[in-house]
Amino acid sequence: MQRLESSEQTLKRQNTRVIELQREASKQLETVRYEASAQTDTVAQTDADTQTDAAAQTDVVAQTEVVAQTEAATAEGGEGSLDSVDVVGAGGSLGAEGGPVASSTIIGTDVAIMTSAPLLSKSKTRWSPADFRRRLLVDPALLGPEYIALADGCLKLHESAPLTKKMLGTKASRPPQLVQWIKEGRPFQDVHIDATFAETFAPLVWKWWCSMQPEWRVIVDGKPLPVNWTSRKWDSLNKCGLDGWFSLVLCMKWWGLGLQAYEGEKEPDMRADWLAALADMTNMLGGLLEFLQSSTTVP
Repeated sequence: MQRLESSEQTLKRQNTRVIELQREASKQLETVRYEASAQTDTVAQTDADTQTDAAAQTDVVAQTEVVAQTEAATAEGGEGSLDSVDVVGAGGSLGAEGGPVASSTIIGTDVAIMTSAPLLSKSKTRWSPADFRRRLLVDPALLGPEYIALADGCLKLHESAPLTKKMLGTKASRPPQLVQWIKEGRPFQDVHIDATFAETFAPLVWKWWCSMQPEWRVIVDGKPLPVNWTSRKWDSLNKCGLDGWFSLVLCMKWWGLGLQAYEGEKEPDMRADWLAALADMTNMLGGLLEFLQSSTTVP
């Protein structure tokens, strides 16, 4: 009898180890996919930067020539000065094809010089649609179809609505782990996740989620009650961008990964809590998407 119990315990430990190895393999696969995609994006960004630098140098040369021509025209006309140049901004006048141009007219001369729009400083956005997809989507076997449904809904929102800097909830209600991640420049790596992460992170996400709910939702025991969201106002949740649904879904990803690392007896209840949050968020996101699709204008 003792041998049988010992064999059962050994088999149970082996099964647990197999599950752990499968999880580690899934995480390693995700890391490899991310690094490969990041390398591809780096090459593409380098090419884009090279083209941008070349275009910027060309614009500098062109503007230098314009200034030289302007000075020459002023000297020959004998009237007017560079102080009398009237520069119309990028939205001031339209070119032949409707695009913005800047016009420079020298008062007292017959010279009218049309140049391209004012030279813009080179700016490089760090987040592309591919970045959103890569940060949120994981192997379905790792976090399950419920999480993938929420992530897909978030990506659909980013495709259908303009990106903004609007924030979900209040800054004070954000989980400190998210705040720190933002302070570090939103790196492409997840926050540090250990065996205690999920247990401490879950109530923080629930608190943040409750803080952003529309005024027509009822909060009971720190969680919003289920609702029928037909014909409702969605201003508090209509936030599309890095500080909007993206950050919320990213937190749900971290929460799910924290459950993978958790080894305590409360895992079933904690997973049920995570799934409940996923279901509520997916339901509300579905309501927001339906509202945006039925609206004639998108804020």
